[in-house]
Amino acid sequence: MGEYAKKYPFLTEAESLEGFLYPNTYSLEKNSPTPTMLIDEALQAFNDTVYTPLLKGKSSKEIVELLKFASIVEREAFSQGGLEERSTIAGILMKRYHEKWMIGADITACYAYKLTSTQCQMTLSEYIYDKNEYNTRTMV
Repeated sequence: MGEYAKKYPFLTEAESLEGFLYPNTYSLEKNSPTPTMLIDEALQAFNDTVYTPLLKGKSSKEIVELLKFASIVEREAFSQGGLEERSTIAGILMKRYHEKWMIGADITACYAYKLTSTQCQMTLSEYIYDKNEYNTRTMV
């Protein structure tokens, strides 16, 4: 992370590149791009498309937290069958967060087990009240 964090200050508090690799169609040189070149292209796209217009001025820690929250909203919406509900879900979860309540996003119960949203839907009742560092049903 060190070399990337020097070029992209939004990465200084990040533990991984997850959430920062901007999904896009990239035009690359024909001479077999290296993984480092591909990562740099995706980080530059995040910088230009997300960080500079929307997040510049926020600390790296705030940005990491926002990405985590966005991930929870996205997976919670997917698990409930409709991505069009993202804004409603985000509003509910943000209110809980600001009121210092448990966020209570079901999907987080499965994070510790590295289950996909689909796998979590099928087995949620097994994990919903397990205590782990991700489960927003058992921790604030």
